[in-house]
Amino acid sequence: MWQFIASLIMAIVILRWPLVGYSLMLFLLPFEEMTAFWPAVTGLKIIGGITFYGWLLNTFLQRRRVQRDQALVFMAAFLAWSLLSLAWSADRGLALARAITLGQLLLLYLLGINLVQSRKELQLLLGTFLLGAIIAAFIGIHRGVETGFAIRSSVSPDQNPNLYARLLAFGLIAAIYLFGDWRRIRLLLPGIFTVGILSWGIFLSGSRTVWISLPGALMGSGFLVANHRAKIALAVAFFLLAVSVTTLAPHLPPVLQHRVTSLTDLDQLANFGGRTGIWQVGWEMVKDHPFLGVGLGNFPRRFNEYVRLIPAMEKRVGFNRDPHSTFLQVQAELGLIGFLLFLALLSSVLKQVVGINRKKDLLFSLALLIFLILTALFSSELFRKFFWIMLAVTGILYQLNFGKSFGAKQPGELKQGYYERKGSRLFH
Repeated sequence: MWQFIASLIMAIVILRWPLVGYSLMLFLLPFEEMTAFWPAVTGLKIIGGITFYGWLLNTFLQRRRVQRDQALVFMAAFLAWSLLSLAWSADRGLALARAITLGQLLLLYLLGINLVQSRKELQLLLGTFLLGAIIAAFIGIHRGVETGFAIRSSVSPDQNPNLYARLLAFGLIAAIYLFGDWRRIRLLLPGIFTVGILSWGIFLSGSRTVWISLPGALMGSGFLVANHRAKIALAVAFFLLAVSVTTLAPHLPPVLQHRVTSLTDLDQLANFGGRTGIWQVGWEMVKDHPFLGVGLGNFPRRFNEYVRLIPAMEKRVGFNRDPHSTFLQVQAELGLIGFLLFLALLSSVLKQVVGINRKKDLLFSLALLIFLILTALFSSELFRKFFWIMLAVTGILYQLNFGKSFGAKQPGELKQGYYERKGSRLFH
């Protein structure tokens, strides 16, 4: 009985203050598999639904303007094309289910840029997610210790360790942003502790994609924005980290040792966990359906047809395989038109990011975007909640820097962006 009463009170609070619901969603994001009521229904989805209706109700009653940006326009166009792909999908039921999921994920972006209206609210949002990520890191480390590091770490056996690593990486980038000024002693020790715990959790996950993408995102954003001295310090730090991990590799538990050494073995690196074989099959699919694709969500189903066309590939990669690349997934499932819409979506986000005025916000946004692009190269993120939430954070920072939504004025008419003030032609 008390559980029902507590749930009812929480629902009322979320309906009144939807930002509480959005923050709770981010807190629970690393534990979504543990909140499942039924196979397709989790506590996170229920909270998301209540949050959305709460936002609608408040927007209508208070006659608020719906915030939107250019990226959201391309997202809507991408969703519309995805729905059209039902017409030529082999499995229309699967395509429709995926389109509904994609629509719900785009609502996460819409909610983010509308619910967060100040830096304190953004700090609340990121802080609640970071708290969840730290708890998830402790759980993953504890599971690793319990099993003698015989398994790749995650919060539960049902969670994909690669997804676990991506969520912790999001938390680590957010921690660097939130703790900000490392010269303040009161922030230095908590910051080092938080980054250390999250880094250890990421390492124990054994996710090679994150091992590559996270340093790439931090170094990439740092080299684009930071001063010369900071760039040198960043390069030295990551070089020493790489040398340390490589040196310790022979002494690591077998499950981690194999994944570390595979990054230094050219033959294994070229294969990258069997991905090249999957991509080869996927490319055959692209060549047969270059303009329209095979339909949203239909890559694994059609994969079984094409894998038989390549000798010996069945034994090498198996059946019903995930594309292991968001870009390949979009090209194969939605064709050239869908691929161009997806690139336009990412380009619009990049355009917003590079126009951000505040250097700290720019560094954070660039790190998020670079991380998403790098992970999307080697894994399928199109239907992952964190992918669209991280994009939403860049949209929030864009609006906080300029205080305008799409259709009013262009950023250049409001303020000069960081790169414009520095006279850089990097993105011109």
